[in-house]
Amino acid sequence: MNPVSFLRTHFNYFVPEGQRRAITTVLSHNIPTFAVLSIACLWSRVFLVGAAVGVVNTISSIALTQLLLKQVPPTQEDEQYVRLVTESVFKSAVIGPILEEVIFRGVLQPSLRWIVSVWLPDVSLKVAFIPPMALASMISVVATSVLFGFMHLTNNHSYKKFQALHATGIGIVYGVLAANYGLGASIGAHIMSNTILFINAAIARTQNH
Repeated sequence: MNPVSFLRTHFNYFVPEGQRRAITTVLSHNIPTFAVLSIACLWSRVFLVGAAVGVVNTISSIALTQLLLKQVPPTQEDEQYVRLVTESVFKSAVIGPILEEVIFRGVLQPSLRWIVSVWLPDVSLKVAFIPPMALASMISVVATSVLFGFMHLTNNHSYKKFQALHATGIGIVYGVLAANYGLGASIGAHIMSNTILFINAAIARTQNH
């Protein structure tokens, strides 16, 4: 049995029919998103590094969300928000992250770093697992991430405060990636994270309908 047949056989055996239809429908409708991810990972090692971080981040994000929000019933606004972001996964998972990263990590973060560096001494600090960074860079990463988190308060759903806090935390990860590996790394992490989250939401929504 060739690998494709092996995977198809086990997929059909272990995945219920309704869920199987939802998965194949969503995946077939989002080929452009997967094409962009695949080409970018093959073309840029920096993007690949970011995408790998995005996978780890998303797994932890899903676990944390399930732990904290599993018992919270969705509101009508929540369902509308999920419908909005899953109707065009390419826009939500590719175009949106690129624009956000260019604005926050490509423009705001370097600008804040330059402003802060004028007033602070040029010293490097080492914090936990983060590579050594200049103090001005650290301050700009945190400040940009807080602004990134505040932006998510404009979303129209019941858990936007939780999302804002989460976005602030993950914004620090994106900021550190951009500062140490370049903007391509933070874009890769952001695209990968959003793709997994929104594809997962789209499958759940398709299955429920």
